Amino acid sequence: MDKNIYILGSSEIPSSIVLDSGRERSDIFMVPGGVNGCMDVTYELIGEGASLDVKGIYVCRGDQDVDIRITVKHLCGNCVSHQLFKGIALDKAKVNFEGLVYVASGAEKTEALQENHSLLLSEGALVQSQPQLEI
Repeated sequence: MDKNIYILGSSEIPSSIVLDSGRERSDIFMVPGGVNGCMDVTYELIGEGASLDVKGIYVCRGDQDVDIRITVKHLCGNCVSHQLFKGIALDKAKVNFEGLVYVASGAEKTEALQENHSLLLSEGALVQSQPQLEI
């Protein structure tokens, strides 16, 4: 299994990742306080038995502005993807989470989970969560 940790502002974050048959991958994304930026990652599951686990954590404060975009494309059947993002926003921080799970025609027995849990600790903080499913 491939295991990776990416930190916004200090790690190069890939924009596109392809998983072949039977490949397993686990990625963790971290957004530290004080770092502005965008993470935009697309995963393509192109082979049967591919498995993806994506986790993320963010702690945003001050006037921090962060965009998180994760796209998972199930292009064949018998693949699994799990996404879990958790975060805290305070002060006037803004976080935008966009997650898209795309399931291609014929991608039977697809298992896909997507979660984003946020805790707002100030009235001025904002988290927008936009989960999407396209079949």
